[in-house]
Amino acid sequence: MGNFLDYGKHATADIEGFLVDGKTGEPVSGAVINDANSNINVITDKNGKFSLTLPVGEHELAVKFFGYEESRTKIKIFGKGTLKLEIFEKSVNLDEVIVRAQMDQHNSMRNQMSMVRIDAKGIKELPVSMGETDIIKSVTLMPGVQSAGEFGTGFNVRGGSADQNLVLIEDLPVFNPSHVFGLISIINPDDVANITLLKAGIPARYGEKASSVLDIKMGTSQPEKLTAKGGIGIINSRLCIKTPLWKNKLSLKLSGRSSYSDWLLHQLPDADLQKSNAGFYDLNGMLVFTPNPFNRISLFAYNSFDNFIFSNTTQYKYANKIGRDENGSMFLEIHFHPQRCLERAFITLK
Repeated sequence: MGNFLDYGKHATADIEGFLVDGKTGEPVSGAVINDANSNINVITDKNGKFSLTLPVGEHELAVKFFGYEESRTKIKIFGKGTLKLEIFEKSVNLDEVIVRAQMDQHNSMRNQMSMVRIDAKGIKELPVSMGETDIIKSVTLMPGVQSAGEFGTGFNVRGGSADQNLVLIEDLPVFNPSHVFGLISIINPDDVANITLLKAGIPARYGEKASSVLDIKMGTSQPEKLTAKGGIGIINSRLCIKTPLWKNKLSLKLSGRSSYSDWLLHQLPDADLQKSNAGFYDLNGMLVFTPNPFNRISLFAYNSFDNFIFSNTTQYKYANKIGRDENGSMFLEIHFHPQRCLERAFITLK
């Protein structure tokens, strides 16, 4: 490099150069150029240019940059001159990677906008009402959700009314998810595996509800041993039992709640109150059969009962039956009996 006739006239020489990608010809900025003899380092600018002052003689320039192969170039310097260097991208051969997964409905909705999902651990951390966690009332703590009333369990989502919400228990629609005229929800918190609230972008499989969908799942995992959980509240007590019937194959889960307000009314001195009734209970059970890791059969049954008698002069009766075939069979029955008794029961096989 430089003029051979200039050799020996100067002890050092100014070298200017530029670094480019050997494949594209684009300048490479931020690369480190090192002279092994003098241990001088320079960095290329945004245009790939650099300058060095080196002693005349033989040198070896090493070029290093992340993602590129290290380049080494031997040069012999007689005087000042211009140098062009090239580097090439580094190719890394990776071993074969195989990804296998089975996507369920929850995974497919995981990145969905306006969706809130709470698992069993999160349910335990929800606020307590009437001595126990109220799933429906806890929904009102989420963004965009307001309570439908001071004492009711209904909720409004982004301006919609309470009857525009779809409440599902194991894919079964529940039209009145509360006891005692909305004071407490019909869902035993000890029996819930997870809840999912969809506030917008609701998939078509949920139907035509305009505001939201509250999807409540009881869980279908196989318990390893007999477990029982319960609690005593201000107006009711609850119990949840899970037991294996066939190890890792068949299990049974039963849960229920019952109020004791009837007993309290009958202890009061007022004769009219002693003749009145105000109580409720709810029961649900699930039988889960898992023949292999890829198949599962579950039978879920639910029953809820409210009994309020404050007058013997009013008789009102209403009955409604809905049947449909979706992922198996479902039977839903709602009865309003005389003396203002309400009973709901449904069974699903999927």
